[in-house]
Parts: sequence; structure tokens; C-alpha cells
Amino acid sequence: MAVEEMLAVSEVRPSLAVMLDLAARLREDALCYAAAAVIEARSEGSGWIEIADAAGATEASVRARWGGAKAQTILARRQSATDGEVKLRSRPFTAGQGSGCDVLPVPPVAEEAVRHLAKALTTLRHMSDVELTAVAERTVLPVSLVALVCEGRALPSWPVTYMLAEATGGAPGDLRLLWERAWGPEPFTPLNSPQRLSAALRGAHLAAGAPELSCLCAQADLDAAVVGAALDGRTMPAWDTIRALLTHLGAEPDAYRALWKAGASSCGAQEGDPAQ
Repeated sequence: MAVEEMLAVSEVRPSLAVMLDLAARLREDALCYAAAAVIEARSEGSGWIEIADAAGATEASVRARWGGAKAQTILARRQSATDGEVKLRSRPFTAGQGSGCDVLPVPPVAEEAVRHLAKALTTLRHMSDVELTAVAERTVLPVSLVALVCEGRALPSWPVTYMLAEATGGAPGDLRLLWERAWGPEPFTPLNSPQRLSAALRGAHLAAGAPELSCLCAQADLDAAVVGAALDGRTMPAWDTIRALLTHLGAEPDAYRALWKAGASSCGAQEGDPAQ
């Protein structure tokens, strides 16, 4: 980022042109960071009044600045590439990154998790019957970048993931745990809410190709009504039910255990007894 280059030249005597160029790029970084922060806050349920308070501005002004597709457009400008070709950044992978505007090469340690995320995005696209070119137009992202992400050949930042989920008719929150798993081994911010687990379960369902619920439950010997209520966030099933569901979806149950524990503590769910 420009700020890193600014620090790198702070001990030398660069030309005025270099410093002004870095300052301009630093302003662009700041705009991108603010847009990413707003998208993140909106995806976690923050309203425009709350965002306005944080920005020290009026609701009307923050809506005008970041509302609709404006925040996504700010980020998309950073993703544009010469002649439509996307060149992935090659900086070292560090678990816990990914809140900015980058799309990175997939490190070997994250290949499986990235495939799950890509499969979920592809499932959403097929369910909404949207072509890659239409997704690119809606997100103002290069079609080559959209293809890389949906094919599991690039590790997207959260803002990019959010934009792609919305453009394909999905709920970005449903993909949050899949994205977190791609960026690190543990969830970033487990929330004490059944809704957080239900969103993660919907993401796992998408990553499995969204199989028909009745067929899935028959194969797993699960109550379809209970599983449906769990996916909708209306109940917190026993861990045994969650584990069996995730196993049949091809997901790793242990990755969801912390979310189940957090939600179960608020409604009294047990290992083997469903809590309604």
C-alpha cells in the first residue's frame, strides 16, 4: 500500500513528484479502507444512523457517500487492471488478513477452504442464473477476476466476497465463515447468536452445491423440520445434529463448534438434546 511506501522513503530524500504521487495514492488507500469498513459494518447489521455517528456526519451524507453501490464501486476501481487482465498480488500469506481490497494467490494451506468458498459463490450464481459477465457488471469488477475467484484460483478479500455474494442474489453473511476459514484456521469474531451459526450452516449448504434438504436429511437420518429450522435460525439443534449435517455436507464440523457453543450457551442446547 502507499502508506508502506511512504514509510520506506521517509529516511531518504525523494523528489517532490515522488512524495506527491505517494500522497495521492495514500488518499486512495484511505478511501478504499473507509469503503471496506462501511461494507463490513453493513454486512454485520449496522444501520446508516450508526455509521453516521461513527463518521461524525449526517445519515444523508453517509448514504450519499457510500450508499447503494457506491462503496463497492470505490473498491472495484482498485481492482481494475490494464487491458482487463488481473494480476494477483504475490505478497506472503498471513492468516487474519483480508479486510482490504486485495485478491491474492491461493496458498497451499488454504486451498481446500478456498474451494469451498468458490463452490458456494458458484452455487449462488447458478441458483440465480447469472452469467459471469453480469456479475462483473454488477460489481464493477473485471470478469477475469470474478472468474478466478469463482474457480477457486484466487483468495478474495471480504469486500470482494461481499460484492460477489450480493451480485449473485446471496446473503454475504452466509459466506462469512467460509471466507474466514480461507483466511485462517479459526473464526475471527464468533458471536453469541443462533443466527451466526445458521448463516454458517447455510454457507456450508451452498458449498456442498445446495442439495435438496429432504434428500440430504434422509441420507443423514436427520429430521428435515429440525434441520430446516436450524438453517433459518429458528432453533439451536443438539451438537450431534449439527455434526451429522456438516459431515454429510462435506464440511469440517470442528470449524463450526465454536459457533455452536456460543449460540448454545444462550439457549441451553445440549450435546444430544435439541433446544427449541
